[in-house]
Amino acid sequence: METKPSAKTGITVLAGAIVTVLVWIATLSHVEVPGEVAAAVTTIIAGIVGYLVPARSGKHVELDATPVPDDYEPKH
Repeated sequence: METKPSAKTGITVLAGAIVTVLVWIATLSHVEVPGEVAAAVTTIIAGIVGYLVPARSGKHVELDATPVPDDYEPKH
């Protein structure tokens, strides 16, 4: 089992840490940032980074994994 995190995981964690430091710097500059807002911004940034950074292909990522059979016809 490979224990090294993917680039996607590492960059997402780094983005969360950067937002935390930026909120701390804002607090030092006498800008009041509620904890809820800081948490929301961290979550939003992590979501954006997670969406934009591609996943590493491997055993957990299938490029063409279709969970629906080829002969499936939706019932309207």
